[in-house]
Amino acid sequence: MISFVRGVLAEKHPTSVIIDVQGIGYEVFVTVPTVERLGDIGQTVSLLTHLHHREDAMQLYGFLTAAERMFFQQLIAAPGIGPKKALIILSAATMNDLKQYIVEENLTALASLPGIGKKTAQRLVVDLKEKLASQSTETWHEAGLPKTAGSIAEESLMALVSLGYPRNIAMKAVQTIVKQATEPLSVEEVIKQSLKEL
Repeated sequence: MISFVRGVLAEKHPTSVIIDVQGIGYEVFVTVPTVERLGDIGQTVSLLTHLHHREDAMQLYGFLTAAERMFFQQLIAAPGIGPKKALIILSAATMNDLKQYIVEENLTALASLPGIGKKTAQRLVVDLKEKLASQSTETWHEAGLPKTAGSIAEESLMALVSLGYPRNIAMKAVQTIVKQATEPLSVEEVIKQSLKEL
């Protein structure tokens, strides 16, 4: 499993990039917003990755945050959504908007996105609504955190879970760190401090 790729950005295309890692060029498929946020060719970049196996190829898909990668993995687990279609969907709407559409069963908004028809929209709601609702930033608000800290806390939690920590234990650690903070923390800072609690 290739968990991340860090190297020099060698090429940028609308839906993929080439990252030079010590003389080896890795093609990584990404969303349009990710391409725009990566910066200029020649800069050192880092992407979290998902390795997708096909009969005739192995393809890398790249993400800037653990939350984006986890949502992508949830999407491709749904019937009728392959990795390429998932990237198209994530390029057409923000992750938070997509989650909101699914949790609120907004089939009209979902079906209006490229690659999603009415039936696929219904399947996404059936397969993902409960999972996403349990990850809602409302959970953080109910836990005593301001809603503005919810997305930071959620991304930090996703990263810790992806490292193998149980969700309930990781959530308590993140909650403790964010509550004790005297100033806003970045995702990286929350993760670093939470690891000391675990």
